[in-house]
Amino acid sequence: MLGKSDCLVYVHKNEYDDYLKVVSKDILRTHNVQGIGAIRKHLYENNKDQDYVFEVDDDITYFEYKFSDKVKMIADADHIKNVVDNAYQVAYDIGTPLFSFAAGIGPFLYTQLDHVFFSGFVNFVGAGIIPSLMGDITFDQRFNVMHEDHDLTLQVKYHKRYVFIDGRYSIRSRARNLGVGGLSLLRTSSEHLKCRELLMRKFGDVVQPSSKKEDKVVLRIGF
Repeated sequence: MLGKSDCLVYVHKNEYDDYLKVVSKDILRTHNVQGIGAIRKHLYENNKDQDYVFEVDDDITYFEYKFSDKVKMIADADHIKNVVDNAYQVAYDIGTPLFSFAAGIGPFLYTQLDHVFFSGFVNFVGAGIIPSLMGDITFDQRFNVMHEDHDLTLQVKYHKRYVFIDGRYSIRSRARNLGVGGLSLLRTSSEHLKCRELLMRKFGDVVQPSSKKEDKVVLRIGF
């Protein structure tokens, strides 16, 4: 769906042979780190020479364009590349190193009067980083199973004031947290809560516990 031009697939070294059956050797890379914070940091640090790094999870299915008579599914690689390129250019122009798309399609998450957002949660189901604007900001490896993207969002908001979220699009994925391998080897209720508590210690009242799930959070960013 993302094509092969300027696209790399990173897998743990123990899974290389399995992925080689379905992914070209030319774009397949390995890592040897554990935990989602460490993995995302590894991907970012290994590609800091690029204009931007756009990280997407391996379970995404398509992009959605929401500002039309009905939601349009986008699975064409060139179309998706143009959407991401455009978001990168706006983020670069306003001086923020972090950009992404809306987290969902429900009416409580967007209206057609609000096309873009400069605050809010940047969900790393698919999100972009501009290395030249990041400075010393990076992923906190202590977030081993979740909230690494909440943490990075809040770091960027604190130091750079803006993120850029294009509300016209969202990224859809298969049902999450159901696969084997990867984070499933680390994921427990206890580890989820540890990550939430760490986030709350770092950012105080900006991070509120969710009323829906014990390990989830709601961001109350005042600017």
